[in-house]
Amino acid sequence: MEERINKIEKILRLLQQKVKDNEVKIEQQESLLTSVGEKVDALNQSYKILEVGVNDLTKNKDFNDRIDKIELIVRKISEKVKGVINDGDNNGNEVLLKRIEGQKHILLTLQDNYTIHESTINQLISTIEKINTTVIPVLRQTIIALNKKITDNKGSILELQSKVNGISSGSSVGEISVDIGEVKQIKNDNAELRETIKLMKQQIEANNELMKGSINKINQVTSEARGRPNSEMLERKVIDEFNQQIEKELQKKDQEIISLKTAQNSLKTEIENLKGLRNDIEEIKRISRSSSPICGLEDSSKKVRGNSISIATTRSTSIQSLNASSKEPSCISSLPLSKSSGDFIEVTQKDIEDYISQLNVCENIGGYYRTMSNWCNFVTPRVLYFTNSFERFDLKEFNQSIVGLANVMVIIGNKKNEIFGTFSGKMIPQPPGNPAKKDKDCIFLEDDPSHFIFSLSNSKGERRKFLLQGSNRDTIGIYNEKSKDHIFNCAYFFVLKRKEGKFFDSFDKAYGCCGFPICESKSFKPSYIVAIQWSK
Repeated sequence: MEERINKIEKILRLLQQKVKDNEVKIEQQESLLTSVGEKVDALNQSYKILEVGVNDLTKNKDFNDRIDKIELIVRKISEKVKGVINDGDNNGNEVLLKRIEGQKHILLTLQDNYTIHESTINQLISTIEKINTTVIPVLRQTIIALNKKITDNKGSILELQSKVNGISSGSSVGEISVDIGEVKQIKNDNAELRETIKLMKQQIEANNELMKGSINKINQVTSEARGRPNSEMLERKVIDEFNQQIEKELQKKDQEIISLKTAQNSLKTEIENLKGLRNDIEEIKRISRSSSPICGLEDSSKKVRGNSISIATTRSTSIQSLNASSKEPSCISSLPLSKSSGDFIEVTQKDIEDYISQLNVCENIGGYYRTMSNWCNFVTPRVLYFTNSFERFDLKEFNQSIVGLANVMVIIGNKKNEIFGTFSGKMIPQPPGNPAKKDKDCIFLEDDPSHFIFSLSNSKGERRKFLLQGSNRDTIGIYNEKSKDHIFNCAYFFVLKRKEGKFFDSFDKAYGCCGFPICESKSFKPSYIVAIQWSK
């Protein structure tokens, strides 16, 4: 409506401007007509002057002839002047009058149009006033009613939220301000609550599944047996067999419970042993402070970069049985002394449990903690990188986590539960500048005396590490982050790719494996990769 009024007002302004322009043109035509009249008056005045001059000349007889000629000339001039004047009056005035009449007609037409539009505007104004007095009040009442409904809905929502919060927290709920935008959140909360209840029901059903299955099985067997000849005998026989199966399953469960209790008791015994060993360590510390350092304790000492550690225990049943599928050696400990002083770096059982717990986040490799610690002569592990997804493997992130660091162990597990890897004592180099097209398109670390490869899980069930043999110098290789398939390389051992890795034919000779079954096949599909940095 307002847009239409604005258009009409714009048209009226244009019409008014045209009227003003026409008025200006009429004034110009009137001014031109006045100037023509002034010219006619001037010619008449000249004619009168000539007539006076002629009359004066006629008084002199000597100039009669000349007067006649002059009179003739004057008459001719007068006739020409009168003709010019008459022509000017008739043609010019008529043209001007016609133009003026035309302009006046246009002006009157514009005035009529203005009057019509003015009437239309007045009608629109009247309609708007009627709308303001009739329709708008009705709309306002409707809006008020809608606001009231919204307020009522808010109250219902508040009540519903109070009930939901009361169910979830069991406590009273105060006044809460809820707007329309929170309805969706409440619905989501209700959906989550329903999902939680559903999961609880599923858990309850899962807990009762064995019993229900047993009852259904009994009913099914009973129903089938009754429909056969000698149904009573068959029914008893089948039920007895089924009960025997249930008893066997219960016996297995009882054995598992007994095993767990045995492990728990072994854990208690182990804790007591550790407490006794801690007292022994304190005694050795006291003796070492009061006497000169003893250099060497044969096979019962372990040296870690000029400092000493104390990791003493027989195998912990609870930790190794529960955290790893493989068994640890029966004794992986010693009481070493520092090469430069008599101070010990004591590692408590709690520290070991913490380390194992951290490593267990990465596919439960914490069960191999003691083996890996003994192999690399370090105590404290720190997980640098872990992933079990190779479809979207981020090579840049992997490189950034290990490049520039030393004492890094890379562990790989495949689909066959074979676990193997490599250790590097030297700082890992920067990757090359170009993406890899071949396995050898990487930067190799060279001449690392601490380097070794290892197998933690294999078909033989043994844990072994192997050192690089002969004149071979390359150890581990790093690929450019833009490489499409290549991830990691261990020279003479394996190359890891996104979809499939492979072992090199030369690794048995290069590391002196002597046919040890690190992996059953020459290729493998990786399940996960872990990078760990070891320290004292």
